[in-house]
Amino acid sequence: MSEVRVWCGRDRSILGLILLVGLVHGLLYVFFIPPWQHPDEPNHFEHAWLITRGIAQPTDHDRDEAMNRQVAESMIAHGFYDGVGYQPDLKTPGQAVWIGGYPQLDEPPVYYWIVSFPMRLAPAGSVTLQLYLARVGSLVLFLVSLAAAWGICRELTSQGSRLRWMVPISMALLPGYVDLMTAVNNDVGAVAIFSLFFWSAIRLVQRGLSLPDLLWALIATNLGLWTKRTAFFAVPLFGVALILAIFRQRWRWVAWTILGGGAVMASLAIFTWGDATLWYRQSLQDNPTRSPMADAPLGKHVFRLEMEADQPLSQLVQILPISTGESLRGKTVTLGAWVWADRPLAGLAPVLYIQVGEKAYTQEIAITTRPEFYAFTTSLEKDPRRSWVALRPATNPDAEHTTVFFDGVVLAEGSYDQGEVPVFSDPDGREGMWGGKPFVNLLRQASAEGAWPYIRPWADQWGSRLFPDYGQDRLSLALYSLLDLPASGWYYQLTIRNLLHTFWGRFGWGHVPLLGSKPYRILAALTMLGLVGAGLALASLWRQVKWRQVAFLGLVLVGIWGITLIRGSNYIFLRAGFLSSARYAFPAIIPTMLFLNRGWKLWMEAVESGLKFPGWAANLGFIIFFLGLDIFSWMSIHRFYQA
Repeated sequence: MSEVRVWCGRDRSILGLILLVGLVHGLLYVFFIPPWQHPDEPNHFEHAWLITRGIAQPTDHDRDEAMNRQVAESMIAHGFYDGVGYQPDLKTPGQAVWIGGYPQLDEPPVYYWIVSFPMRLAPAGSVTLQLYLARVGSLVLFLVSLAAAWGICRELTSQGSRLRWMVPISMALLPGYVDLMTAVNNDVGAVAIFSLFFWSAIRLVQRGLSLPDLLWALIATNLGLWTKRTAFFAVPLFGVALILAIFRQRWRWVAWTILGGGAVMASLAIFTWGDATLWYRQSLQDNPTRSPMADAPLGKHVFRLEMEADQPLSQLVQILPISTGESLRGKTVTLGAWVWADRPLAGLAPVLYIQVGEKAYTQEIAITTRPEFYAFTTSLEKDPRRSWVALRPATNPDAEHTTVFFDGVVLAEGSYDQGEVPVFSDPDGREGMWGGKPFVNLLRQASAEGAWPYIRPWADQWGSRLFPDYGQDRLSLALYSLLDLPASGWYYQLTIRNLLHTFWGRFGWGHVPLLGSKPYRILAALTMLGLVGAGLALASLWRQVKWRQVAFLGLVLVGIWGITLIRGSNYIFLRAGFLSSARYAFPAIIPTMLFLNRGWKLWMEAVESGLKFPGWAANLGFIIFFLGLDIFSWMSIHRFYQA
């Protein structure tokens, strides 16, 4: 018993030291980062400021232009607009002042209630002072996440394990994480509350069902929903943890049967099969976009696009691979297709549509009920690196349900006789003769002969409520872009790189990198070492591993990082300026650091064994690395803002 008390005392001492390190490091970031230099910080501050004025749930009607002007003045005074080429108009009386980013007044209120408490200490203070006080409120939530990491590591590791201090101390010293968690941003609240939920869920999985842990998990889950949508993943995780807790000791196979069966049923409910391969559905129609037809102009299938007057514009889109777009720079192309509908449609244009950057090339046509081939020739004046072809009418019909069919869609380099119909040499429409001239079709799957999965319309609509800023096709676009990596892989490569950079440290609004030409390559190598080491550790100790806990940790990692990866998928079309960042995945910071540190721990032990290093030397090297990274980060921030 005395030995247990000794270890408990050591663990509490470790917690105290970790919180002290986190407090000091966090305070440095609170005051070291210039005011307003975090993503959407002015807009999040506005929400919290309105709450301090007694408005429990602010709306756009509650905006205070006087406060916005004070914020804009503070932003100008602290160099926010330096190099931007824009400053808000503060001279025109009554002129609305834009303070950057997107309005945040429609966000859930819990985070803003929390950070409003320190702001109330100086109700008459300047907006800059109140910003720093709000950052201190975020700092408190940062310390909460460190305490949760300490508690989770105590649950999952044995007494004396290095992970009990490595995980929380690496979180306390991780520049990218500390930078976010000392910002005025509701991501901070989502991370802290999800960390508390995760702690309670791990206790349920580890210890079994108990009323205190069950209530704790329920409260944390609901608080997360009232903090930010990124915490919604706690809802299905709560169900998983509850099932694993109920069947912890007896009938474990029942838990895995329920979870496996539930996953299969959910997949069947959300996904189905039959859309045209490589064509992105932007339609809420129940029927697949690929339809068999005996008298199809080409092959045995056609494209089917259904439209309703009360639905957003429907279309089918194919992204051209970057290599294809680059080959068309300054070239003349001809675009054509067979088009018809279940009723005559006059004046609906564009039906054939090629987008290059911000410019569209199209032609107006009148659609009949019989297949007719339409084509037009145009020169692509701008760089067509990011380009796509869309099959759609200009507007949806104003009355009844309408179905439009397409087949044999062709995009060919050069000018071809539009009075002639191309003769394809294969049912997929890859090549053929057109007006006596050979051509190669630059579009893939031109005749809807191939099929792939799609998301059912109800799930797409649910996704639009979950991600309302990305439109009704959010989930569909994510699925299609992952299945069409030849066309969209470039975007995911950039996203993965940005996730790595922002995880370790990329500051400001994501525009302040670490000094040097290639510091992130070293950090990428360390990340890979951690992941590989964690895999080796699991493989070597697979008989001793508690696989229920590992499976739960893995579910959190894959779920949250996966959602973060696809978060910006529709920006493949809209613009290339948005790349998802690690802050959206930081609710999973604890399992992430658990896996990385488990891998690093393996290599530390290998070095100790192979080179006869004492344990304290490896521990000291671990801490020195993170302290060195912190100093390097401070130098990078200082150099950027003081240059």
